[in-house]
Amino acid sequence: MKTGKMAQVVAAVTALLLVAVLISFYLSMVEMEPAGTITLPSSQGSISADLDKLGENGPLVDGVQVDASNVLNVIAALHRPKEYTYEMESTLSYHSAEDVLRIRGAVQGRRSHIQQLSESGAVEKEIIIAPSGYYAWRSGQVNPYVGTLGQRISQDGELTAFYDDASRVPTYEAVLELDPSQILEAGYVEQDGEACIYVKVENPLAGTQDSYYIAVSTGLLYRAESEKDGMTTYSMKLTRVTVEDVPESRFQLPNGQMVEEE
Repeated sequence: MKTGKMAQVVAAVTALLLVAVLISFYLSMVEMEPAGTITLPSSQGSISADLDKLGENGPLVDGVQVDASNVLNVIAALHRPKEYTYEMESTLSYHSAEDVLRIRGAVQGRRSHIQQLSESGAVEKEIIIAPSGYYAWRSGQVNPYVGTLGQRISQDGELTAFYDDASRVPTYEAVLELDPSQILEAGYVEQDGEACIYVKVENPLAGTQDSYYIAVSTGLLYRAESEKDGMTTYSMKLTRVTVEDVPESRFQLPNGQMVEEE
């Protein structure tokens, strides 16, 4: 082979190797996002999420930056199931002692049914909350206690105790009712592999800082916690959510009366 042709071949091979090295270097420097993954940006940092796991809420949040100024609007815009069942745990902490509330619940439209379970899984208390009122009873009790939503009844200790239990089962509606002026932080965060919208608020009444985590996939409250003087005083977490039809029997009182939605 003539010297000139040999030089051309060597130059061509060298150029190809150089291009390959440059491409390899470029790919190593650029974060390649897997197919079907989206970025959820926020002032607190960005996370990547599987678009398929986010369901119909994926397109709503894709590329939408969340911060304290818009977090409540973004949460309000999320799609949510109209009927579902769930299980959760709610824990109050008193220094070294803890009080754990185990809940099995169902939601159908504007009605919800809460069952408080013992450690063995037996139903101890039940609460139905609907626009028509608030109904609560203990296992084996025929006539329920009846109240009005938002009511404070100091003269009825039993009903007040049920109200206190229900207050430990917050929902996304409680998040939407937060005072925007008390929001300290907001953004996206991953909790147990679940992409969540996070909002932290100052609670001057309780002297705590409360954090809420809304699952993007369902639009429901996934976790919540309160901190005071650097210690967690309250926490709750959904352990199961199943989108399914809820039978009307879940809204029947022990005396046989049905609690209607309207």
